[in-house]
Amino acid sequence: MKLAKFSITALLIFFTLGTYNIYAQNQTVGMFVNEEDSFNGYTLFTPMRSSTIYLIDNQGRKINSWDTNSEKTIGAYLSENGDLVVSKTPNGASIINGPIATGIVEKYDWNGNLLWTFELNNAEARLHHDFEVLPNGNVLMVAWEIKTTAEAIAQGRDPSCQ
Repeated sequence: MKLAKFSITALLIFFTLGTYNIYAQNQTVGMFVNEEDSFNGYTLFTPMRSSTIYLIDNQGRKINSWDTNSEKTIGAYLSENGDLVVSKTPNGASIINGPIATGIVEKYDWNGNLLWTFELNNAEARLHHDFEVLPNGNVLMVAWEIKTTAEAIAQGRDPSCQ
């Protein structure tokens, strides 16, 4: 009798999971909520520990994706012309470490072709994760710079602040 109850329970669990998987096939990428007051547009996102960046619509359908060949892609912006600009962390150790430090900014066209790469990750400076694509196409990047205590004080640092 116990075997029969177990078999029926297992069958119900299998049926429930199978039904869930059938209904989950409409959405192609990511989690989404499409309510009446949702912004009418697209969402660009970079999943953590993924080399792929996705552009999806409000129904979760993939519009486009780009592969950066790095699971260390931190942020991305889509330019008005459809180019994608991303911030990545290079492989290997770095002298300058900080929260969400990167070191590389790359630009890809709509088809995923790499257009250019800029890297700043050395003993004197390292890119932070965020940047801004300017209207003229230039990219404004935030970076850390190593300074001695004397240099920092000369630039206005208050030595009483830790």
